Amino acid sequence: MTEMDMTWVERLCSKLGRPKIADLPPIDWDEIEGNFGTRLPSDYKYLCNRYTAFSLSCLLLLNPRVKIFGHRNLVEATRETEEIFRYVFDGDDEELKYIPDHNSSVMGGRLDMFQFYPNHPGLLLWGKDNHRGGYYWYVDGEADEWRVVAQADWVLWDQHPMSMSEYLVRNWEGSLRCRVLGCCFADGVRVEHYPFQ
Repeated sequence: MTEMDMTWVERLCSKLGRPKIADLPPIDWDEIEGNFGTRLPSDYKYLCNRYTAFSLSCLLLLNPRVKIFGHRNLVEATRETEEIFRYVFDGDDEELKYIPDHNSSVMGGRLDMFQFYPNHPGLLLWGKDNHRGGYYWYVDGEADEWRVVAQADWVLWDQHPMSMSEYLVRNWEGSLRCRVLGCCFADGVRVEHYPFQ
């Protein structure tokens, strides 16, 4: 099988290498998704089933197996992120107009863009980096069709109409320009596996 015959998540896994812990117990996605009130993208579930936790340079994928940045629950992590966002902008919607590039977003106007899950549409956090960056799905429609939204320092927002695994692979290979993740991958991609549960 050539790399072009592989799905995006298979390509990502081939770059990540073998998991540090083989035969991980299955994750009860029905329970997790029931608690969240939504299905999650299949590529995300595939990665979480296969790996305990990993980082790509400074980006860490949130995984229900382990606490990353104090969370293993995507909805709780999103709620905390929304609280920080609301604090930064102090509930003043006028301030949001100064965020560059958001008005041309295909996600709609700025009020739509800055809603967080469980709002529909809304942003659901799936990754964080140690440069205060956040990586989200824009929850709208079927889970496998959610686009990726990345932000840094609350002022730089990029969106990409693709799956999380395509977004990661294309950034890794340099075929996608994302101003947020590009900072993490500027000096190449370092993969670290965390073999804990």
